[in-house]
Amino acid sequence: MKKVPPIIRKVLKRADFWQKQLNDHKFLPNIEILKNHLKHEGWIAKPEVIEIILKASEIMKAEPNLVKVKEPVIIFGDIHGQFYDLLHIFDKIIGKKLG
Repeated sequence: MKKVPPIIRKVLKRADFWQKQLNDHKFLPNIEILKNHLKHEGWIAKPEVIEIILKASEIMKAEPNLVKVKEPVIIFGDIHGQFYDLLHIFDKIIGKKLG
């Protein structure tokens, strides 16, 4: 690599990435801002991490235990904390579908 991007030193806070939805009164995180921030090894403030986990927990609890899906399906196992590898895999899959 000729140039390595610098690590983001700013800690992301609520106002930086939570956005109010147009037709709703809910606030949801901006996934692109989060993804870019985390790809550059940026940090997120602890209260925001807890809020994301709680919202994700609510969503998962509302989901049924068994979901019917159409093929093709890609299943990931335990990634052993390799977050950046997972983001890379998602980029490859999305690029393949869109490309």
